[in-house]
Amino acid sequence: MFHHRTIEDYGIPLTSQKIVPGNTRTAVSAGGYQYVERTLAFTGGGATEVKVGDVICQSAGAIQAVVTAISAITGTWGGTAAGTFTLKNQIGTFVAGAIYVGAGSDEATVAGNSTAVATDYRFQNALAKVAVIQAIAQSALITFDGSTPDQTLLKGWTLAAGQSIVVLEEAIQRIQVVDRVSGSLSTVFIQYYF
Repeated sequence: MFHHRTIEDYGIPLTSQKIVPGNTRTAVSAGGYQYVERTLAFTGGGATEVKVGDVICQSAGAIQAVVTAISAITGTWGGTAAGTFTLKNQIGTFVAGAIYVGAGSDEATVAGNSTAVATDYRFQNALAKVAVIQAIAQSALITFDGSTPDQTLLKGWTLAAGQSIVVLEEAIQRIQVVDRVSGSLSTVFIQYYF
């Protein structure tokens, strides 16, 4: 008998990743497909208070993570706040400098990259079981078999804007994306389930 899968069959959606590949073949980040909690010390809280659930960023959003907890806060937001963020879904490596939320500016300052949480927690180092990939804008070429998508040869699965595809287990780590048409500015969103 055929079983129609529903979103509940996939597991818990814990992490995600947005890729705007352009003409550069872009692979998925381990911060998306592997669940790792991290801590990041901060100082000099800006005018906007960072809250649990916010996505903190650097480098025009190229480096980002979701805040799951904020602890050891001293001082006040607006200049003297200091403490530690607990993060998940970190994409990229934080460097010394300002971090921001959304279109904000200097919400806090960090001294460098985060560190992995050493104590046990649920889903620690788990790999995603399912990845749902959706083209948000423009068509993209996607591979997940270890090969490289190619615009000239049109090698890879064409995923048109508004379409989605499900990738399972080990193939998730091999996902690569590139614009289907050179310079078309595709945007791909991936939701990972654990």
